[in-house]
Amino acid sequence: MKKPVVAAINGIAAGGGFSLALAWDFRIMEESEKLRQAHTSNGLCIDGGGTFTLPKIIGYARALEIAVFDEPISSQQALEWGMVTKVVKDGASVVGAIKMLNRLTRISLHSYGWSKILLNDRFTNPLEVHLEQEREGLSTCVEHADGKEGLKSFTEKRKPIFGEN
Repeated sequence: MKKPVVAAINGIAAGGGFSLALAWDFRIMEESEKLRQAHTSNGLCIDGGGTFTLPKIIGYARALEIAVFDEPISSQQALEWGMVTKVVKDGASVVGAIKMLNRLTRISLHSYGWSKILLNDRFTNPLEVHLEQEREGLSTCVEHADGKEGLKSFTEKRKPIFGEN
């Protein structure tokens, strides 16, 4: 999806909830909550795209460790490993997610969409193909109204006001 998605984790995210939480772009997690893949302890494999997103987020070795040992992951550990964007006090995850969403309303969604595509595709394309995709993305962004506003605001030394949001 080209638009940003923010998760508020205000309960244990385990099993399918673990995989679903990893699919979001940004994750705001309450400090006393935990993440747990919970499948392999029951003789199952991780589902819901978790085996796709988990190694992208934290790397293969740590993802394998999580899959094999299925230890609960504290909010602080999840933050250190890059599994969540921010840890907040208990009861504040929804407010934290809304604050982040409010910040996101001031960005260019067109630029965000291209950046997200390029960051995701880095795993599947060789460098030459990826550089061509970057060129295409940059050309498209420069021609878009948000790109024009961004360049104009840069030269005028002011904050851009994007119209698509």
